[in-house]
Amino acid sequence: MSMVIVHVSGDYPDRIKPYKTKAVSSLIEESDADLDHHVYSINRIDPDASSLLRALLRSPANPRLNIEFCTSEDSEKALAYQAIPGGIFLAGTMSRLADAIAEDVVKRGLRPDFVHGHKLTLEGLIVREISQRLGCPYLLSVQVNTDRKILKMRPDLLSSYRRVYHE
Repeated sequence: MSMVIVHVSGDYPDRIKPYKTKAVSSLIEESDADLDHHVYSINRIDPDASSLLRALLRSPANPRLNIEFCTSEDSEKALAYQAIPGGIFLAGTMSRLADAIAEDVVKRGLRPDFVHGHKLTLEGLIVREISQRLGCPYLLSVQVNTDRKILKMRPDLLSSYRRVYHE
């Protein structure tokens, strides 16, 4: 019986954005015979003005924008999530993505041996929460350029990133 791994990546080519880098998909393909991979490919999209306004009026400090599962294949699921550019409301958005993914993992009856986040600053926030909900460990890939940019833009989340990294 092979290990079950749940991946969360914003860099996995999918139906929504098929021209993403092949690094993550190549990693998964290389070990596909030995491991049972399940990929959640996350894609940020801009909210339309009316959705954003409604969400801000309901909850100005933490607007709940739309998350949609766009594919329902067994091993690969593409998600589109609405978010404001520039990392505004980033922690709340990542938490809602963690909720949606964890709920889907449970609904599918998956029992992951671990979850893998393919960036510290985005997917790391998600997989930490998923691992707590599912009671399994997580691991991270660090993408130096992207992670450095986000760390620089979001010093207010530095303690969260430290916690994700050290755990």
